Amino acid sequence: AGYNSIIQDEKTQLLTAKSHANMRIAISLRGETKEIMPGQIVQGVVTVNVYKKCSARKITVEFVGQEHARWRESRGSGEDNHDVTVKKHCDIQRENIVVWRPPGSSNKIEVGNYELKFQFRVLPSAPPTMCIGRETRCWTTYNIKANVDKPWWFDMSVGCPVVVRSAPVDPLSLPQIQPQVMEQSLPVYYCCCCFRIGDVDTRCQLSRAAFACSEVNLNPTVVLDMKNTSTRPVRGVRFSLIAEAKFWRKSHRSTIGTMKYHNEDV
Repeated sequence: AGYNSIIQDEKTQLLTAKSHANMRIAISLRGETKEIMPGQIVQGVVTVNVYKKCSARKITVEFVGQEHARWRESRGSGEDNHDVTVKKHCDIQRENIVVWRPPGSSNKIEVGNYELKFQFRVLPSAPPTMCIGRETRCWTTYNIKANVDKPWWFDMSVGCPVVVRSAPVDPLSLPQIQPQVMEQSLPVYYCCCCFRIGDVDTRCQLSRAAFACSEVNLNPTVVLDMKNTSTRPVRGVRFSLIAEAKFWRKSHRSTIGTMKYHNEDV
């Protein structure tokens, strides 16, 4: 009965729900996907089905974006030296709104079905969601959490992740960035570093300086000038498109993690 009481249209998707002896609470988002862009508004509904009158001070919805980092450090000296795992979390955005309060000072919620609307605006500067694999040392997450504050008892809450995508960038708006040029001389060896048989000199340049997210016709021109002065032929050339995210502590210049979240070879 609690499940059937949730009314959804084609523009609303049920993300998560949690049931209890006295009530059921669920979160639904407006839209066909739970992927959003920085600066956009997240709209949704918290549906509460109360089967039996119970205590409740208020119902809140919270939107939280966080940066997470994990690394190893050496502590102590001499025989007391040991490695520890350090974990740090930093809020990107945290907003909390109250969507329901009991009338008067009763601290009771009556039997019935409640549809409580909410909305949040993602910060325009919010970084995208990144969480790759179990061994990831640095990642970012976004979550929506609904909570029923129950006096003198454990609160009832339900949460769901939300994916924030990278903000689109117009390459034409970055005229000050010049196309990258890379020149490199690669030594060629016969079998080991003792038998050098020449060099391969390369000069590589991209036709564009910047690329927009989700470009449909991503066909950059790569100009490659190559001079082979060795005695061996060049069998082929491979280009790799690699996206990286680097994390570092504010008090240190060195990075504590580099995460590759896209790799494509041509």
